[in-house]
Amino acid sequence: MLPARVRPLARPAALLPALALLLAACAVTESPPPTSEGSIGAPVLLTVGITHAGSVSGAAGQTESYYAFVAKAGGGVHTISLFNNAQDVAWDLYDNASFSTLLTACDNGTGSVICVTVFLIGGQPYYLKVRNKSSIGTLYYLTVD
Repeated sequence: MLPARVRPLARPAALLPALALLLAACAVTESPPPTSEGSIGAPVLLTVGITHAGSVSGAAGQTESYYAFVAKAGGGVHTISLFNNAQDVAWDLYDNASFSTLLTACDNGTGSVICVTVFLIGGQPYYLKVRNKSSIGTLYYLTVD
């Protein structure tokens, strides 16, 4: 028997909707898979000297992200760095908006900082394509200095 001050719940079923709402609010949801950024016709604009947190899909036909940047005034040496510790990603550098004239490319595999130094003409636009060589989408850090 319960002590005189403790009363059992008169209608425990009445608490079920509130409990269901509470559980739904606390439910853990899965993050959506990374998606590719930009396109040939609308690349994402990068700022020289600022690291960009990017992503690329692993879905068939969507394994490339597209970027554009303007070489620093006066031109000269620029370093392109791509860091990813999960999947095999690579990048290609182009000098035209159609991404058809390849200047250089870099693929150092999974988990590395891919740094390449290139000489670029100041004030000119350049275009980067990041390629995911895996079937799993991934995040990365891209920097042009």
